[in-house]
Amino acid sequence: MVEMTFTFDDATAAKLRQSAARLDKSLREVVCEAIDDYSDRVWQLGEREKGHLLRVVNDLMPAMTAARDEEAEPDAQPAEARRAGGRHRSR
Repeated sequence: MVEMTFTFDDATAAKLRQSAARLDKSLREVVCEAIDDYSDRVWQLGEREKGHLLRVVNDLMPAMTAARDEEAEPDAQPAEARRAGGRHRSR
């Protein structure tokens, strides 16, 4: 174990004591559990991050779809020219 010293403001210290009393646990146990819970939640995406990620994906989807479509039919222009009766003009 590592010994650490913290200073809490009065309101936080009161909440810590109340939580420990209600749970019938030591202050140390409550702090350790709170840190475990907090550290798990830190790695979850917040609403702002989820919104940003969705915007990025939505912005990329048209380009990804176009690239996939080009891979599916690499000779798109010649095929279009063949469908048009062979009147393919190079630009």
